[in-house]
Amino acid sequence: MRQPGRALDLSKIPTQSVREREARLTAEDLASPPDPTGTALDLLASLPKVGAAKELNETALDVREAARRGQAMIALVGREAMAAGCSPLIALLIERGYLSAVALDGTAALFDFELACYGQTNETPSSNLYGSAREVGDVFNTIVNEGVTRGFGLGEFLGRSLVERSPRRVDLSILAHCSVKRIPATVHPRPGADPVHRYVGADGAHLGKGAQRDFLLFAGQLPSLDGGGILLDLWSEGLGGVLEQALAASAQATAAVPAGWRYVAFVNAQAPERLPRAAMEGATATRIAGDPFLLSFLVAGALAE
Repeated sequence: MRQPGRALDLSKIPTQSVREREARLTAEDLASPPDPTGTALDLLASLPKVGAAKELNETALDVREAARRGQAMIALVGREAMAAGCSPLIALLIERGYLSAVALDGTAALFDFELACYGQTNETPSSNLYGSAREVGDVFNTIVNEGVTRGFGLGEFLGRSLVERSPRRVDLSILAHCSVKRIPATVHPRPGADPVHRYVGADGAHLGKGAQRDFLLFAGQLPSLDGGGILLDLWSEGLGGVLEQALAASAQATAAVPAGWRYVAFVNAQAPERLPRAAMEGATATRIAGDPFLLSFLVAGALAE
């Protein structure tokens, strides 16, 4: 004979006072109306104290404190940050002495070069002549080939050449600012994936040799993160695996893993919720999803006196 079902007795569920529970949102965490006459720092303070806004404010504070203490800060710059018009913000961090090294993916470096030389970049891929600007291919590849022949890496010689040539918008160039401030700038291309590789002057041997030099230089900067440094991944997604390999190589070569540092990955909202595995070792990792315009808030908070 079928037994009757027993209903759940709700009186058995333990309860507590609302004042005792752990809440994820309090009245103090809410956004406040921004003052239209206030400063950028006032605007930051008006943001909610939860979610990405909270992480952004904390990161800005950490960057400001790390700079005050003279600790290492490395930025990874992806094409998305460049395409969103954020290069002047990164250049400002370099100029103010906040960044100790900068790494760019291949397309980000190309965008940086084009903005400095021609005041424009990021053409429409649907065009029949996409990636076919004569001046870009000729000059960019000539600089790369000459620099590698002379024993330079890609980032260093591109930056040095931009400073020497002083094109009309060199003030916009991340690579040029690195050269002026004498901090390591590295470029990590993916042969065949960047439009500039489709020109007659592109030389895979030079490109590969220069990229290897830059990889070793980048890996050599990572031990400096130990004890409070910050690595800002600006929409680069770990530069497509470069960060993981560089951390592994650095740890193996030095028999030490940097500890007590912070890895902050800025990603677009559609990016998978994954952080580079190697970056988790010895680091406090934070993922902030959103559009690159968030960098304006970060820089405003970091530079505040």
